[in-house]
Amino acid sequence: MSTIAGVGTGLILALFGVPYAALLAVVMFVFMFIPVIGGTLALLLCSLLSLSQGWMTALIVTILIILLQFFIGQILTPRIMANTVNIHPIVAILAMFAGIELLGMGLLGGIIAIPLAGMLQCILAAFWDRWKQTHPEEFPSEPRSPTSKSSLRPLRWDRQLDQGRR
Repeated sequence: MSTIAGVGTGLILALFGVPYAALLAVVMFVFMFIPVIGGTLALLLCSLLSLSQGWMTALIVTILIILLQFFIGQILTPRIMANTVNIHPIVAILAMFAGIELLGMGLLGGIIAIPLAGMLQCILAAFWDRWKQTHPEEFPSEPRSPTSKSSLRPLRWDRQLDQGRR
């Protein structure tokens, strides 16, 4: 995500002829690793140096970099984290907000919260599968189509226990 921010910033700055566009792109890349304020500090530096091209150019560059950071933070980050951890993007966004507020660590808490949500989802899915297997009377059989796969597969440790009993 820092790479996308750096490359995008470099392209925006080079497009408008801002001096030191490549250096500012590297600064954006590095500053994006600083939680909460890194992107903002790099944005301020880019905006300040783009003033040499005129106030209108500085305004346009600032707006475009803000849109780029919004795209990265609100759209790209949840999708990348969700695909990495294999959870729905909405769950990733909610976990990120909860982590920022509840863990008290700011953006770092939001980043840590997404893998925690993935672990919690795995644990809950395992307990749910176990409950369905041990309490079949609570789940009446549903007609299944011939192409659907059974979701009631034995868990790995169940197979090992069954092999040990034989």
